[in-house]
Amino acid sequence: MRIEAERSYLAKLEGGCQVPIAGHAVLENGRLHMVGMVSDLNAEKIIRDEISGKSEDAKKLGRELATRMLKAGASEILDVIYGRNNSCGIFSRVTDYLFVSLDISEFSLNLSRQINLYKETRWGT
Repeated sequence: MRIEAERSYLAKLEGGCQVPIAGHAVLENGRLHMVGMVSDLNAEKIIRDEISGKSEDAKKLGRELATRMLKAGASEILDVIYGRNNSCGIFSRVTDYLFVSLDISEFSLNLSRQINLYKETRWGT
């Protein structure tokens, strides 16, 4: 159930391993609770939201969380990352790609730390 929610969330956001998107679902007493985050490449703008519902609605909950986040500003962030607002794409030179790749690796580490901190404060884990 958790994986279904997380996968439907990522699919709706068109997430991949190089995009700063996070989703984490937890099952408790037959209910699913999911937290999602999307950030720009510099971690200057972060969109966070969460959703809860019946575990059998896992896919629906994941899609709904992604839809809410897109409406809250994640769509603008992802348009820039995916190069949708730039006719030449997000990277205009090879050096830009190298720097952004390094930034994404560092960002991923920072995002993991943020998620763990959030989980600790939210769920005491």
